[in-house]
Order: sequence, then C-alpha cells, then structure tokens
Amino acid sequence: MYLEMDPKLKDISVISDPTKITQVLSNLMNNALSFTEKGSVSLSVSAKPISNTTLKVYFSIQDTGIGIAMNRQESIFEPYVQAASNTTRHYGGTGLGLPIVKKILAMFKSQLQLESTPNMGTKISFDIDLEYEVSTESVVTDQLTGDVDIGHLRILVAEDNEVNKLVIKKTLEQWNIVPEIAKNGAVALKKLKQGNFDLILMDLFMPIMDGYEATAKIRKLKDPSKSDIPIIALTAQFDEKVAQKVLKATMDDYLSKPFNPDHLYEKLKMIADSKVEIFS
Repeated sequence: MYLEMDPKLKDISVISDPTKITQVLSNLMNNALSFTEKGSVSLSVSAKPISNTTLKVYFSIQDTGIGIAMNRQESIFEPYVQAASNTTRHYGGTGLGLPIVKKILAMFKSQLQLESTPNMGTKISFDIDLEYEVSTESVVTDQLTGDVDIGHLRILVAEDNEVNKLVIKKTLEQWNIVPEIAKNGAVALKKLKQGNFDLILMDLFMPIMDGYEATAKIRKLKDPSKSDIPIIALTAQFDEKVAQKVLKATMDDYLSKPFNPDHLYEKLKMIADSKVEIFS
C-alpha cells in the first residue's frame, strides 16, 4: 500500500468534516485491498488553490486487482447491489460501502470517477473544494503531541481491517506509542496472556473471535492485571443498542469508526492519568 502526498499540503490546514472524509477513504481503500491479491494499492492526494481561502483537493485510489466489468460499473454505486456470488466467496467483500461513499460525496457536491479494466485493476477518484489556512509549525506540533505525554502507554490493538490498522497505528505513533497489533480476538487474548499492556483497543466484529467473545474471556483470566485491563470498543456500526451491548460486555468505553484522533487522545490521557495516580 502506497501513499503519495502533494508537498503543498504539508503546511496547510483544511476546514472540513474529517470523519466523513475518513469514512470515504476508508471504504474505498478497504474495497481496493479486498479485491487485490497481487500487486499494489495506492492513494494519491494532490491540491490546487482556487482562491486565497479555497483549495481543490484531488483524491485517487488505484489498485491492480480484479477490476470491474463495464456492464457493472454503474450499478456498484447503487444500494443493495453486491458483487457476483463467486467473487464474494473468493474475496470476502461485496462493495456495499460504495453507496455510502456516493451519498457522502454528494454532501460535498462531488462525485466518484471510475476507470477499471477486468483483471488489470481499478482507479477511483474524486475532488473536494475545501477552505484552508496555512499552519505554523508550532500549532501542528501541539496538535500532534497534546498537553500530556502518553507515549509510555502499552496498547494492544485488536483489528482485522488493514486500513483501520494503518490509521490506528499512524495515529498512535504521533504520540510516540508503538502498538501491538492482533488480527482477531483470539490473537489478542494470546498476546495479552504473554505480555503486559495498559489498554486494549478492541474491534467488535472480527473473524475467528469477535470483540465481545474476546472481552468475556479476558475478564475471566486469573491475573487481575490482565482481567481488569481497560478495553475500548471500536465499531463502525454505532447506535444506542450497540453502546448498551458494549457496556454490558464489561468493556470500559467505546469509539465509533472512523474515530476523531482528539477523542482517542482524551480517552488515552485518562488512562495515563489514572496510572500516575496509582503510582504516585
């Protein structure tokens, strides 16, 4: 997976809805990764100033995957249209996130452009007009580091989605945290038994063992330093029922995906503060 970022964006802060844009990119990258067995997936971001306050940002996701037949290229953006059954069985994906992407981009007065050749790959692109301002280095640094050092936290991440893994890893690394990654709940349970952690970020829906089952098994461990570990649930399907189910499963907190880094930082800061109080 490759990222190509326009150097002009380095010192620029855009004013927009980061959650919705992240949701668009996450859905598109997830599809590209799901249907690409060989080769690569790349994300390219470039920009062109429209005025002193507005910037047109171009996004392009390109893969070398199975491609999309011409007679299906329009229908994949419509609700309830799935990939062919043999494709779904082999790759495990359906592309059902694309109608959501289409709706979100409509809010930004934008639309997807698709270029695809079967067995060669797909390129999906779009652009968004965004307000922007030039950032100073000190402001950027403050945003990344926060006002409390949380770099000592040992965090276990249970997540099966490759894009989500990358987002979480890069976010935590901004605060000098190098997380341990587990691809499902079973692996997370094994890693917890073998090592020491301060917190688990737990995806709810994973193969082999989901977040609910993993949490139940963790809470039954004999070592209280492991059984009582704080667990923050991560879920893209969030509503009041999910919130109640998460708390009933004895998880300590939850974050909806895609998450706001500021919200994650605040939760991690609380964990760091509680550890200081215990040892002070």
